[in-house]
Amino acid sequence: MELGKQLRRKRKELKLSSIQLAEFSGVSQSTISEIEADKRSPTINTLEKLCSAMHISLQEFFPYSEFSDFSKDEYELLAVYRKLSTAEKVDFTELLEIYHHLSPEEKFHFTKLFSLLIRNR
Repeated sequence: MELGKQLRRKRKELKLSSIQLAEFSGVSQSTISEIEADKRSPTINTLEKLCSAMHISLQEFFPYSEFSDFSKDEYELLAVYRKLSTAEKVDFTELLEIYHHLSPEEKFHFTKLFSLLIRNR
């Protein structure tokens, strides 16, 4: 689905006029109309303003099932990963790499140990 059609569909779903969306978002009504007509590509900043005004996240605006081949679990994992600091991302990536190379028995014990650690925090 094109971006403009997606925006118009979501706006109408919420029963908002383009004028109302403009007032709530701070994005001009003419810009919204141009985006909806696919005559203009919005910046990420503009999309964030529009989504915020509609009380949805960018992730909700671009549902995983329409715009990627990620599973819902993969999409949720990516959302958590993006919240990590740079150092945490390095640690997490290293941890996944180690886990990937474990035997099935080692993975079982690792998962049990990790579950105990989480419960005791």
